[in-house]
Amino acid sequence: MTLVWLIIAWATGIWLARWAWSLGVVSCDAPGPLVWAGLLALPALALILSRNRRAWRLPAAAILLLLLGALRFQLSPFLPCFSPTDLAFHNGSLDNPTWTTVTGVVVKPPEARDTRVRIRLRAESLTLANQGDPLPVDGDALLTVDRALGLRYGDRIAVHGRLEDAPVFEDFDYREYLARQGVHTLVQQPQVTVLGHGYGHRFWEALYRFRDHAQAVIARLLPEPESGLLTGILLGVETGIDPALYDMFNRTGVSHIIVISGFNITIVAGLLTAIFARLIGGKRAFWPVIGGIILYTLLVGADAAVVRAAIMGVLVALAVYLNRRSTAAVSLFVAGFLMTLLNPLTLWDVGFELSFIATLSLVMFATPMTQWFEARVNARLPSSVARTATGFLNDALIVTLAATILTLPLIAFYFGRVSVVSPLTNLLVLPVQPYVMIWGGLGTILGLIGESLNALWLAAQAAMTIPFLALHWTVAVVEALAPLPFASVNVDLGRAGLWVFYLALGGIVLTLRSNTPVLGKVRQALTSSTATTLSAAALLVVGGLLFVSLRTQPDGKLHVHFLDSERGE
Repeated sequence: MTLVWLIIAWATGIWLARWAWSLGVVSCDAPGPLVWAGLLALPALALILSRNRRAWRLPAAAILLLLLGALRFQLSPFLPCFSPTDLAFHNGSLDNPTWTTVTGVVVKPPEARDTRVRIRLRAESLTLANQGDPLPVDGDALLTVDRALGLRYGDRIAVHGRLEDAPVFEDFDYREYLARQGVHTLVQQPQVTVLGHGYGHRFWEALYRFRDHAQAVIARLLPEPESGLLTGILLGVETGIDPALYDMFNRTGVSHIIVISGFNITIVAGLLTAIFARLIGGKRAFWPVIGGIILYTLLVGADAAVVRAAIMGVLVALAVYLNRRSTAAVSLFVAGFLMTLLNPLTLWDVGFELSFIATLSLVMFATPMTQWFEARVNARLPSSVARTATGFLNDALIVTLAATILTLPLIAFYFGRVSVVSPLTNLLVLPVQPYVMIWGGLGTILGLIGESLNALWLAAQAAMTIPFLALHWTVAVVEALAPLPFASVNVDLGRAGLWVFYLALGGIVLTLRSNTPVLGKVRQALTSSTATTLSAAALLVVGGLLFVSLRTQPDGKLHVHFLDSERGE
């Protein structure tokens, strides 16, 4: 657990640096290099001198990691100090617009939005109005253009338009949202001229071409809405999902199944391990399994939640390869450390937060809740029936409830609503999701290979029958439960409420697990096992949120919220 505490200190340093930045204590130039050298030297010296004093080691190391975390944020803040060679340096505003022509390369596949597409452009040069010579610049910009232009990854284009900072709304800081992705410029009213094709990296070009081809094959093999859902589940492309259906998945609390997450990575890792362990042996299977996880992560977009799951998968596989013990908690925190080391702004990514907290919740609560459930089922049912019931409910319900304990307040805080029917919906649809991934992936591969071979194409159609039925069932359940008036309730939790819930839950768990004589009778009255304690804590959290929701029901007025969602809309 020492490593976990050190990583917590690192993350605390990043968070404190942002707070100090907002107060003006930390900036691009302050503290300077000499000050940082002095600050870091003190705990480093204490760590060196504490060889014979174990009590000093952890505090000294924690302070050192905290300072390093703060330094890491200073090097990559939300609003860097731009120079004239940065594209964002030339951003204007509505009152003082900057009209310019930017030349660069499309570095991401265009994101379709009805008749228009969103383009990410990596700038190479710009020409300001009334200035003839282009200025070399670096930086990424977003622009929205007509879909009919047919822009693709790797196209070199010239864009004439108005450079601006991203807006900051009352409930959503779009500027910070884009900053986490390394984008600091929007191009408004763009006029695009295509200068050439094929300027992207060959690896990415091949990968994106494969994904587009796979998406087309799925569209041929399945009707809508099943094809759009399978494309989202397998390939991370959600643009084919009807927004109304997506909202139903949100209302019923199962949108996580159509967002690439640790669930997908787990299935991919398991399949690759089973295949390569049989083909080339256990030890030698390590490298192709790792390569497959990395390749799949890149294929589906490599957002924060997917990268977190991929790093954990790689760490677990590495531990097996080296015959070392690996705990989920340590792997989780190491994954978080590596991600914030690469990009400290990941700490404020909603997808990363939900993914990290959900995994932490599983680590803390899944095992004791399962043990509690198994003990009670085994006491009341025959052993064969008990094993079947436990296996089914553990995957379909208990794991979902365990993940919900810590994520429910966070969902209420960010999105302002909580799904009441989520446990029931997950119970009904989660058991069929592995079949969607496995058979959907098999059908897609057969379809890719067999487009010109009739026999393989028929095999692909046959394989797709299983994911079609599973997805059809999923949609039917969601469409049946989403219209219920109590399916989703609005919750105005607020930042203070979020902290109150987490502090209360932590206090409850620590208190009921305490061995002090004063609390002994209370603990004995409330629980005979840790599992009962944690289950009671979960019920208190859910009950508290439902109480808040009853106090914050709709008032009949229109309220518009801009949400920092994983879809970036």
